This record gives sequence, C-alpha cells and structure tokens, in this order.
Amino acid sequence: MKDAVWSFCGLWLTQTVLSASLLLGGCLVSFNPGTNANANANANDNTNADTDDAGLPPDGSPDAGSQCNPTNCAGCCDLADVCQTGITDSYCGAGGGSCQNCTTTSGTACANGTCESLTCQDNDGDNHGVDCLAGDDACDSDGQNWTVAGCAACADGDGDGYRGTGCDLPEDSCDEDDQNWTASGCANCTDADGDSLRGTDCDLAADCDDNAPGVGECHANGCPIGWAHIPAGDFQMGCNSGELGGTCETDEQPRHTVTLTAYCIQKTEVSLAMYRSCRTAGACTSTPNDTGTSELCNWTTTSAGRESHPINCLPWLDSREYCQAWLGGDFPTEAQWEKGARGASPDQRMYPWGDSPGPGCSYSNFNQCYSATAPQTWPVGYLSSGNGDSPYGLMDMAGNVWEWMLDTYDDNIYNDCASGCTDPVNSGTNSANKVIRGGGFYHSDTIYQRVTGREWDDPTREPVNTGFRCVRTP
Repeated sequence: MKDAVWSFCGLWLTQTVLSASLLLGGCLVSFNPGTNANANANANDNTNADTDDAGLPPDGSPDAGSQCNPTNCAGCCDLADVCQTGITDSYCGAGGGSCQNCTTTSGTACANGTCESLTCQDNDGDNHGVDCLAGDDACDSDGQNWTVAGCAACADGDGDGYRGTGCDLPEDSCDEDDQNWTASGCANCTDADGDSLRGTDCDLAADCDDNAPGVGECHANGCPIGWAHIPAGDFQMGCNSGELGGTCETDEQPRHTVTLTAYCIQKTEVSLAMYRSCRTAGACTSTPNDTGTSELCNWTTTSAGRESHPINCLPWLDSREYCQAWLGGDFPTEAQWEKGARGASPDQRMYPWGDSPGPGCSYSNFNQCYSATAPQTWPVGYLSSGNGDSPYGLMDMAGNVWEWMLDTYDDNIYNDCASGCTDPVNSGTNSANKVIRGGGFYHSDTIYQRVTGREWDDPTREPVNTGFRCVRTP
C-alpha cells in the first residue's frame, strides 16, 4: 500500500490505494503510486513516476497524447473543454478531449478546438463579438439589441427586411432614407428613361443613367441613345515609317496592338445646345468665351443661331466637367478615340471613312468648308449622308473641331506599348499639355485629317478650334 494522488475531474485526492487506473463517469482517474513525496524511495524504479510523468509509457519517452505544457494543449482540457496554460497533469473534459492539437499561448484559450482570445466579448450571445474568432456583427457595440431577425433596436423604417440603422441585415439602396422604399423601388425613384432600371435613389438594377443627369433612355447594350457601343478587342494604333502614303509622323510611331475593354462614345461632338442644358441644370459651372470675345466662338448668353454647332472656346478642365458631372463619363483616351475613328484590327485605314478619297468638303469640315467667306464650324453630324463617318458611325472624327483627349501629350509614349498594351492612358497633372485629335475647320493641311494624327494644346487655353466628345462605361 502506498500514498496515491487521484485526479478526478479536476479534484485532487490523496489516499492509500493499490496502483491502478479507473475511468469513472467519463473522467480519467489516475492512481499514481510514485508521488513526489515518495520520489526518493522509488528513484531506481523506472515503472514509477511523479505526477508530471502521469501517463508516460514504461520506457519514459514522451507521450504527445497525454503530455501537457503551456504551449502544447494536446489532451489537456479542463471540465469546460477549455485548454489551459500551465497545467502539469491530464484533465478530462465533458467532450472527451475536444482541445486536442490545440496550441495556446498566454492570454488565449481553446474553444471547440480553436484557439481564441480570452478577451472575446460576445455580449449578445450570437456567437459573434469583439475579439472573438467568429468576428464582429452589426450589434456588437450594443450587446442587448441582437435578435434572430436583427438588432432589437433595428430601424428598418421601410420594412423591406434590409438593413436600416443598427440592423444585422443586408443593405439596400434606400437604407439612408427609410421612408422611400416601395415594392418597385424608392418612393422618390427618378427612373428618367422609364426602363425599370435604377436611376436616382431607386432600389432597382443598375443602369446607364445612374449618376448621370444628362443621360436619358439607354440602349440594351448599356450605352445612352445617340452613342456608339465599341466592343472590347484589339485594334492597330499609330503607324510605322513609310505607311499611310509616307505621312506617318515620328510621334505616331511605332504602330502597335492595343486591347481595349468595351466603352460607349458619343457619335457627335458636344453641341452648344447640349452644353447649355448642362449649364441650365447647374451641373456645368463654367461660361465659355462667347461670340463677343471672338466671332469664331460659338457660345452666346442666350440661344442663338449656332445652337447645333460644337461648343468651343472652353478650357480642358471645364470641358471635362461636362463629361463627368453631366454624363457620368470622361474624355476619351487617345486609344479609345483612335479605335473609334479607325475600327478594329486589322484595319489600318488612313481616314475615318477609309484610305480614299482624300479629304474634301464632302467628308470633313476643314479649310473653311462650311463657309467660304469666313471660317466657321458646321453643325455636329452635318453630313447626314454618312460620308466621313467612321466604321462605328462616329461623325466629324476628322475636321470641324479638334477634340480634347484625357491623355497628357508625350511624343515618345508609343514606344512604351511597342509590344502591345491594354487600356493605355498617359496620366498627368491638369496643367500638363493635353493631346488633341481630329483636326479642325481652321486648318488647310490634310495631314490633320488622318486617324493617327496627334497634336497638343495648353489645357488652360480657350481655343476656338477645339471642342470635345465624351465616353463612358456601358
């Protein structure tokens, strides 16, 4: 008979018993004949061990299934199935060891086999909380508010089963205005084109008139009415020396393959009337130079005879405001403009309408085509016959007015894309010189009518010979 230490569900008992091990009520009870108190008496007995060696095999080698220390919790669970640090004996948990293979460090515990911060605060009892492995939920800052349907204080004012203020629910587009939701959307939904797709404050699928007050009805392809849809794909940009009848300029070289994602582009240049609508609505805040400043400027303070002509005499940044604030778009990049003018690969045409005939007043407005007595623009889309149109039906891509591009001018930029590139744009500051494309009514040189032609202008100027058109994502 020897003194023994019993480990019974976390309770230590000392009795004089025979060496034995029992399993009582699902808990391991260890009879340890070799207690520390009798260690000296059994120093030469390899079959006896102190309490730190409980469960070791006769040869004394470690048994990972029962060994316990502050960094290895294998099999070391307390009665709540929680791995504890600093334990030097085996405990049995109600789950029979659910903390196996759990390694903890100071300040962590094992919950359902996973190490978790001891600071986990699951105030509302939904298995989420601050510092908890399950993560936060919308009600963690207010522990008393969670219910199966959401927070008890959930302000789902529109009653659509979506998140309002403090709700543990998914969001909808009317959550910031709880009173506006109806079965078909928000009560003040502005679906300007009546296509049952989202407009301002509408709980409907997205549409091309979203955040674009100047856009009305849209095509099924996602482009506004009056715009062209340019499909994704490759085209040939620029030219090589000797091409295009030997007219290829240095800054247009080398010819390279560009891949573009799909986009929408206006078929015409922006007219005076179109810009006036933006000004009247307050989306455009700038006033172009008018005919009183220069007779070549089309703007007038009140509607006059040039409403159908392209807007000009407007700086780069003010022109861009129209595309962004009114149409939800931007200026085209050089690549977008040139593909729209030239067409997809393998087309390498010289002019928007083809390689021939050469430029003339039946195809573009240059060298005073519209008025022989005084230089003047012509109305946007003036050639209703389709003469001068690009493969995508874009009008006045040669002549009438030069057009502002999004890109900053760099005469060597094409070398960066010599082996091909995707959706290129040469970004820069608003004050850097900007690319202009397409030629204008005031020039007599036919070289400016080519689709590859590149020029630049100071973005702070208000040139009589420059206007713009816009692009946007479908």
